[in-house]
Amino acid sequence: GSIKVTKTVSGAPASASDKEYTFTVTNSDGKWITADGALSDTSVTHTIKAGGEVVIDNLLFDTYKVTEVTGDAVKITNYTFDTANSITASNPIEISTPGEVKTFELKNYYTQDKGKLTINKVVTKNDSSIPVPTSFHFAVKNEEGKYITDQNGTIGTTTAVFPFNLAQDGSVTISNLPIGKYTIEEQDARVTGYTLTVSGIEETATVTKDGDTAKTVTNHYETPKVRAGDLTITKVQAEGSASISSEITFPIGVAFDKAGSYCVDGSFVAFTANTPKIFNVKIGQKIKRSEERR
Repeated sequence: GSIKVTKTVSGAPASASDKEYTFTVTNSDGKWITADGALSDTSVTHTIKAGGEVVIDNLLFDTYKVTEVTGDAVKITNYTFDTANSITASNPIEISTPGEVKTFELKNYYTQDKGKLTINKVVTKNDSSIPVPTSFHFAVKNEEGKYITDQNGTIGTTTAVFPFNLAQDGSVTISNLPIGKYTIEEQDARVTGYTLTVSGIEETATVTKDGDTAKTVTNHYETPKVRAGDLTITKVQAEGSASISSEITFPIGVAFDKAGSYCVDGSFVAFTANTPKIFNVKIGQKIKRSEERR
C-alpha cells in the first residue's frame, strides 16, 4: 500500500512559499520508512513544500505514523508557529489492503508578530504669547514606504496620509503593527514669524513583538532674534570744566520704541516700549547695546 502526505501552510508570508518542511514516517516497531518504502534502523526524513505532496509506496501491511519535524525546522522570521492549531503528527495509519492509498495532511498555521507604537506630543515655547497650533498631524510609514491609515495598523499605499491628530501633550497608540522599523512624519507646523525646532523623529521607531514602542515628538517655538542696530553712550567731561571725581556717577535714561530684551554690556535687560531704564555711569564709562534683540 501507499501513504500520501500533503502539506497546507496558512498565515505565512509569500516570501516563505518556497520553504521546505521535513517529516518522518515510522512503522509500529519504530523503524523509519525510506522514500521507496524500505525499513531503516536510522532516522530518515522526507521534505515537502506548501501545497505539495509526497507518496511513499511499497508499504507492508502495518500501522504507520507521520510526524513533522518542528522547532527550528518550522521557524519563519517575524512569524510565530501556531502549535495549538497546527497538525504535525498523525494517528496510526493502517495499511491492510493491497494497493490502497491512505492520505494524511500536515497543516501549519502562522501568525505575524506584531506590536504597538505610541506617539506622544510635547510643545514648548520661549514666549507664552506665541500662537502655537492647537493640533498636530502625523503620518507613520513602514520600511516599504507604505503609510499606516488608522490606529488598528492598517497598511495603505505609498501615498502620504496624516490620519493621527494630536493636541498639545496628547498621545496616540497604533496597534497591530508588524514588527520592524517605522518612520514618523509631522505635517508642517510652522508659525509665521517664529522659529520651530522639531525633535524626536530623527530616528526610526522599532516595533517589537508584543511591545509598545514610545516616541515623543517635541515642537519648540521661539521668538526670533531681531537686528536692532548698535547704540553706544559714553559719558565725558566737558572740555575746560572743573575736574570731576572718577567715582561720581551720573544717571542716564535710555528708552526704546519697541519692547524686548536688549543686550546691554553683555547682559540682556528687559525694556518696556518708550519707558526709560536708568543707568548710573561714571566719566569715561560706556553703555553699549548690541545689535540683537529678542
